[in-house]
Amino acid sequence: MGSLEIRDDLVCSIVKSNINSLDAKQKRGYVIEGFPNTNVQANECLQYLPSHVFILYADEEYIYEKYEEENNTNIFSNVNNLAEDEYAELFEMKEKDTNEIKDEVNVYLRNVSGVLKVLGNNKKAINLKEYNEKSLIDHIMNLVRQNENNWNSVLGDDTYDGNEYFKST
Repeated sequence: MGSLEIRDDLVCSIVKSNINSLDAKQKRGYVIEGFPNTNVQANECLQYLPSHVFILYADEEYIYEKYEEENNTNIFSNVNNLAEDEYAELFEMKEKDTNEIKDEVNVYLRNVSGVLKVLGNNKKAINLKEYNEKSLIDHIMNLVRQNENNWNSVLGDDTYDGNEYFKST
């Protein structure tokens, strides 16, 4: 059964409404998971997104590696190159129909490339494959610190106190 599709204009309207309801301090930075999901959404809401956007994306190899780890399955297996014990181990893994995940990955990759193109220079794209959880957080915090002065000038003194958010721990 396919997933329910929600119109891009409705998604953008909801996001815009939520962003507009934030106070000045909250508008300083926030996370919107899974948005924008399409180039239409990115184009529609470009004016409502902050000047600095971090896009966390996963390449095809990373997605399949994580899927295989979490589901104890192989999406792409080459039984011709397996030794006997590896061949036996392959059959111990769960059998899953992976066509659905492959279709979803193709849609994701098509959409994320469109989003990255629309956002242009307004984003910093970060490939999840290049970081573990701790180093990803450290990397993003470092990028935020590097842009602190730029954000201070955009937000003004009444909405942002850099010392409040960038204290050493």
